[in-house]
Amino acid sequence: MSRIRYLMTLAVLSLAVPAAAQWTPDTNTDMVVAGGSASQTGPAAASALWGGTIVAWLERVDDDYRVYAQRLDLDGVPQWGAGGIPIATDGGCAEITIDGDSNGGAYIAWASNQSASSSGYDIKVQHVDIDGVALGPPGGAMVCNADYGQREPVLYGTGVGAIMAWRDNRGWTSDRIYAQRVDPACVPQWTHGGVLVSSASGWNRYPKITGTGDGNVIVAWHDGNLRANLVMAADGSRPWGGGVIAAASVSSVENWDLAPGYMLGACIVFERGGHKYAQRIDGNGNLAWADDLSIATAASTSYVAMAAVENDGWTVAWLDSRDGYGIWAQHFSQDGTIHWTANGVRLSTPSPASSSLDVCWNGDFDNPGTCLVGWKETTGLRVQSIGADGLPDWDEGGVVMSSGTGGYFELTLLKDINHGAVAAYRAGPSNNDVHAEHVYADGGLGPPVSVPGFAADMGISLRIHPNPFNPAATVSYAIPAAGHVELQVVDLRGRLVSTLVDGSVPAGHHEVTWNGRDDRGLHMPSGVYLSRLQAAGRVTHGRMMLVR
Repeated sequence: MSRIRYLMTLAVLSLAVPAAAQWTPDTNTDMVVAGGSASQTGPAAASALWGGTIVAWLERVDDDYRVYAQRLDLDGVPQWGAGGIPIATDGGCAEITIDGDSNGGAYIAWASNQSASSSGYDIKVQHVDIDGVALGPPGGAMVCNADYGQREPVLYGTGVGAIMAWRDNRGWTSDRIYAQRVDPACVPQWTHGGVLVSSASGWNRYPKITGTGDGNVIVAWHDGNLRANLVMAADGSRPWGGGVIAAASVSSVENWDLAPGYMLGACIVFERGGHKYAQRIDGNGNLAWADDLSIATAASTSYVAMAAVENDGWTVAWLDSRDGYGIWAQHFSQDGTIHWTANGVRLSTPSPASSSLDVCWNGDFDNPGTCLVGWKETTGLRVQSIGADGLPDWDEGGVVMSSGTGGYFELTLLKDINHGAVAAYRAGPSNNDVHAEHVYADGGLGPPVSVPGFAADMGISLRIHPNPFNPAATVSYAIPAAGHVELQVVDLRGRLVSTLVDGSVPAGHHEVTWNGRDDRGLHMPSGVYLSRLQAAGRVTHGRMMLVR
């Protein structure tokens, strides 16, 4: 969005009557993202930061599936018209994946079987901005259409493009894992058809992807073992060759998860013999722990989700059979220390839980370790906040987010900018609609008191753009009332780099520029930094990446 258009939008918002909030405390009334007579499936969601949440899904049109998307603002109000916007208008779409672009938009990738040049599915991608405007070619850009088909795309988005990985059967050989980077216009940047990430024999499937904090990514996959490879954003090179074994002899091909780590590495949690374990990979491809870390061995476990907690390790949640099927969780740090009771703490009620499960960090730097866990029970969709001490923050058994639609499949839980979370899932009549719900940081469901241009809870908001950046970034922030504002840039260890604002500031939106230097005027090296905004009795942070 141009600066003139951005300012015009703010002017209109300052005169507008606040729209009715869509989030509701009525657990029998979900927010319907996409419904009606058409059948929807495969919802995926990504954070649009200050812009709310972007949800994408497959919708059946003329007996074939196409890709649609919708943005919900911080109040849950749809922004892209009734029923969302079409992303892919040709049929034959499957397996959606999505990630934010750090600027309020998102990259959406999917498998498509519409290409005449391939005897199977291809991989396509589209980039939409915060207004729903497509920045790639109509219908999406072709990423790979090699013969014999590509499936299972995964995606990691940034402000300067996205990196994708997928399962590839080209040459009619056993499946391999390939990857490709596209720029913001969805133009491929590496070798035509992508670079080979896996080189091991056997079937290489179920890829997952995470960022390393410096613009590169780690891709992991299952081939009997769990393997991982570092892929460099600049040219697609792989310093770890054909990948390293992150976990040996992993029994479940899908029941594992990957999260960003420390020292440019990653963490992986997995199932072996019905029990849960974890392992950390450092930035050189070495295993951090001599033995896999035992997470849960007290019962037969299934399903798993993991979230990285900024500077505080990881929280894992899973389903196991102790005392009837329930949701359990564990927290561990980068040195392999288990922080809670052996075999985890129970989050769910005695009502049996089931498969839909997700976990996210709540984004609160001032209370490190707090995560939100969402799951499906017979009583509905529930969510619980659990702190670094392993004690639930809300009512025993969690907060009921929804109890009126049944279903609750394909759950995604995303933190919002005010330490709450948005849940997106498939539910409704015959479980064929896409729904969403929201929980605030205090466990309340809403509605909020809405002020145009501000966070849903009358809090403060923060945006960095472009991101990544070179040589300078604009830090935009909004405060609901006049008062003292302190805006700093700190490194990942919390050390002060530069003070951008320290004084009285009127209510409204403001912008300031960080030039990539410290307070002495010295150039800072490439890396990840945090902008720390303190105002109106609250503190929020934003991640910013300087690329020299």
